[in-house]
Amino acid sequence: MLSKLYIENVALINKLEIDFEKGFNVLTGETGAGKSIIIDAVNLVLGERATKELIKTGADKAKVVAVFDVLKNDAVNAILEETGIECEDELILSRELSMQGKNVCRINSAPVTLAVLKKVSDILVDIHGQHEHQKLMDEDSHIYFLDAFGGKEIAKQKEKTEYLSKRYHEIRKKMLSGFMSEAERERELDILSFRINEIESAALRIGEDEELKEERKLLNNAEKIMNAIESAYYMLAGDKDALSALSMAASEMSSVSEFSKEYEQMTEKLNDVYYAAEDIKEELRDMKLNFDFDPSRIDEVEQRIDLLSTLKRKYGGSIESVLEYKKECEKELDALLKSSQENEKYMGELADIKTEYAKESAILSDIRKSVAKELETRLLKELSELGMEKARFEVAFSQKCEEAFDENGMDNAVFMLSANSGEALKGLAYVASGGEMSRIMLSFKTVFADNDDIETMIFDEIDTGISGKVADAVGEKMKKIAKKRQVICVTHLPQIAALSENHHEVIKKDDGEKTVVEVKLLDEDGAVKAIAKMLGGSEFEETALEHARQLVSKK
Repeated sequence: MLSKLYIENVALINKLEIDFEKGFNVLTGETGAGKSIIIDAVNLVLGERATKELIKTGADKAKVVAVFDVLKNDAVNAILEETGIECEDELILSRELSMQGKNVCRINSAPVTLAVLKKVSDILVDIHGQHEHQKLMDEDSHIYFLDAFGGKEIAKQKEKTEYLSKRYHEIRKKMLSGFMSEAERERELDILSFRINEIESAALRIGEDEELKEERKLLNNAEKIMNAIESAYYMLAGDKDALSALSMAASEMSSVSEFSKEYEQMTEKLNDVYYAAEDIKEELRDMKLNFDFDPSRIDEVEQRIDLLSTLKRKYGGSIESVLEYKKECEKELDALLKSSQENEKYMGELADIKTEYAKESAILSDIRKSVAKELETRLLKELSELGMEKARFEVAFSQKCEEAFDENGMDNAVFMLSANSGEALKGLAYVASGGEMSRIMLSFKTVFADNDDIETMIFDEIDTGISGKVADAVGEKMKKIAKKRQVICVTHLPQIAALSENHHEVIKKDDGEKTVVEVKLLDEDGAVKAIAKMLGGSEFEETALEHARQLVSKK
């Protein structure tokens, strides 16, 4: 239980120390006295979200320390042992928040993370604020309320569905090999196959692109080339061809070659040129005869060049790169196809898991439905005692998609309520008023108090919207819970305050220069006077005092 709370530099609080006892503790005070500041401080040390706006003006940091008696709490001790903190009979949680935004959390003086602090505090304290009922309005959270009520029986069965769910998703992850879905994997197989086939069908040859460009140049200039070849040929083989002139020139020089070595050499040169020209003439003739210009070939070449350009643009800057890319695609495809063979094995495992999961989920569902009946009975009893005798409450079940394989099984559960006679059952968010929701939440807390090991329950003005006999009933309900748990309640109702065993009054003082918040533990006489003021009277007004005494005498 929470035995001591020390607050320093939180909002209007300079330094404040509050001692709490077992049983039923209340905090009262006028509106604006600072009760909410104390709850903010409690939330801070319990590891809830906090901002530096909590720090008192002019201070550099705020600090809250909570001291708990934890004589036999195995869950807390397990966390402490795991984090290397010595287990003691007394547990001290502390948290400092600086203007620089730095958080310093400690357990028994040992530094810990905020997550560890929160993990421990969740076992020690259940705090319910006036707005926390929104969790009960959230239908997605109802299954967790139900499971918490079911306790160890449901928890044990959920271990089986959790294991099967995790195993299912692990295998699915292996099967997909990094893909988001089976469809995505199949799509990748199709893409790789298409790319390989596209490159393969092109029958690429290294250097082909340059050859085609040369051929295109020839085809685009075919007429000019043909004309040049024919002209050159006829110049060597026509009526007045160059060969005849060379032959005649050689003959003339031959006739005088005997007269001079120089003439003989010139004759040889003319004969060499003649024979060379004769060879050229034959080559030109062959060129002319073999030159084949097909206009349709231009289109073929252009189309082939376009195809090669497209492939190079898509898969690499050269034919070599395209062919290398094809090899990489083939490797990836081969790997995926091999994984497909492994998938056959995985499919068998998934089929077995699916069967087992369906069986275990059905068992979990049966347990939940049985637990739900017990919850309905016990909750209706609590609601009746809180002035909601005509209320009807049911847990409505539905099934999730079969392919969900959720760790929590196949159940959806929604709490349905009819607050008054003749009204249809509807979701809590649609039927419960503020006062009704406070009673519903208190009923849940009462029922759950028998199902958990949390020793301290804090209620922050959940009595909003109630009065009269309902307020009496709410007070009695908290008193009942306090027999098994420590209860700390911030209240504005005298009926509830009068039933407490320990009454703390929150007082705000203003000396003209500064405003501070103090908390005073009241004796019986002080408690009577405080309750008299809560009744709208005065601590000196005898009628109010007598009424207060009557309320206190009921506890």
